[in-house]
Amino acid sequence: MAKGHAVAVALTALWTAAPAFTGVKVVDGPQATYDASPEWLFVGYDGGEPDGKTPGIQTAQDWMSFARTLQEPVAAVTCGLTVKGGGPDLLTARARVYTLLTAASDVVRADPTLGGLVMQSYVSESRYYPLIGSGGSKARLVFDVAYRAQL
Repeated sequence: MAKGHAVAVALTALWTAAPAFTGVKVVDGPQATYDASPEWLFVGYDGGEPDGKTPGIQTAQDWMSFARTLQEPVAAVTCGLTVKGGGPDLLTARARVYTLLTAASDVVRADPTLGGLVMQSYVSESRYYPLIGSGGSKARLVFDVAYRAQL
């Protein structure tokens, strides 16, 4: 069975416990209630408007070479960081969202097996989305945590 769910749970726990995320709402998936917190880290969700069309976890299975064991050669959990500013200063929000991405990556690099759950994990790519609206600025950074696991 694919390990995507377990990886999302492990990432949520690791980032919740990390001192770099004190004051940041670290949550697994989209939230059903409104919370005006200015900084969020979503695991298994990209932090945009929920529409049910954006995948949160992508997995595939394949046979390991010369073994009778399945593996997830490269799977990924999509995550999203959002930082809201009170005014039009997008530069500050963007700098903060990239600081949080570095912290998230550092936590994964410190334990790339996620407590022995996977063979390897890493932040593989990111996509930045700026927004300035009537409520001020918002920096959203979507990133993937790729992993390899033996099933």
